[in-house]
Amino acid sequence: MKDMGSFLPKFTYGLNLGATYKGFDLTMFIQGVQGNKIYNGTRVITEGMQRLFNSGTAVMDAWTPEHTNTNVPRAVTGDPNSNARPSDRFLEDGSYLRIKNLNIGYTLPASLLGFTNGTVKKFRIYFTAQNLLTVTKYKGYDPEVGSRNINNNGDPNRFLVQGIDYGQFPQPRTFIGGVQVGL
Repeated sequence: MKDMGSFLPKFTYGLNLGATYKGFDLTMFIQGVQGNKIYNGTRVITEGMQRLFNSGTAVMDAWTPEHTNTNVPRAVTGDPNSNARPSDRFLEDGSYLRIKNLNIGYTLPASLLGFTNGTVKKFRIYFTAQNLLTVTKYKGYDPEVGSRNINNNGDPNRFLVQGIDYGQFPQPRTFIGGVQVGL
């Protein structure tokens, strides 16, 4: 039996950065993991050719007698060679680096707030982005795959679904702009 890796990362990291300069402020949270494996279950469906419909574009590069220089097996009804069976073909590096949160703001100087006769003490305009950028070699939707807790009531088999991408919705990328007013 060959060890093909683990869904557990060798290490997990995060970095919080913050800076201010002349009324401008910036905070950023970077997070990631290194050295884990993900079984890309979505590729099994789109590239495994188990069905004769709804395949991905990778199957256009499938093996034929005229096209032998490929790593995609031949397309054949019934899959007599079991090319879609669980194997390292769909096992990928799950390492990633992600800008989880970025916040940029500008606070108006108090001298510009004089027209409010002291009613407004602080006025800040800001922009926030979440999941702004992800750097990874993973081919799936999102390398930050979660656990699919089908039955988590003490079932020892619940750990068999860790590190498997079932095609969950990826983490949303959000953009928020706003104003903070201090009275």
